[in-house]
Order: sequence, then structure tokens, then C-alpha cells
Amino acid sequence: MARVRFRPRAIADLEQIGDFIATDNPAAAATFIAEIMRCCELLAGSPMIGRDRAALRSGTRSFPVGHYIVFYSPASDGIEVVRVLHGARDVQSL
Repeated sequence: MARVRFRPRAIADLEQIGDFIATDNPAAAATFIAEIMRCCELLAGSPMIGRDRAALRSGTRSFPVGHYIVFYSPASDGIEVVRVLHGARDVQSL
């Protein structure tokens, strides 16, 4: 089974996303975080389906989930999630 690893910044991103959404709707926050996790599992099994983002960082790919973008690097046994950012953010700071 393909593995999903999260860098510390990605974990912090997920916590911030969950906290932000939970301010208005805690159930929606849990549902959306679960959706991101399901997407990461999908990406781990097929890491090349995301968009190539080598211009940001060599080996980096991205995949949209709602208004957010999961940035990840394919690994031999799955993926490593680098960041999860809102699509409106300046991703050059990745």
C-alpha cells in the first residue's frame, strides 16, 4: 500500500485550515480535512496525476482539493505532502 507522509509545515497547514473552517462549521471542517486526506491517499497510489510544479521546487507536484492545493513530492513508496495552501495564496513562498 502506498504511503502518505506529511512534512511539519503541511501538518500545520491542515490544522490552520481545520481551525479556520471550524470557526463557522465544525462538522464541515472535519469533513473537508477528511476529503484532503482521501485525496492524499489517491495521490499516493498515483502520484503522477498531479500538475508538475518543478518551477516552484524540483520534483514537486500539486493537486486541487476544493479551494486548496495540495503540494507534494512523489516518493518510491507513495508521496510526501509538502504544503496545503489556499489557491488564492502566493505559492512562490512554497
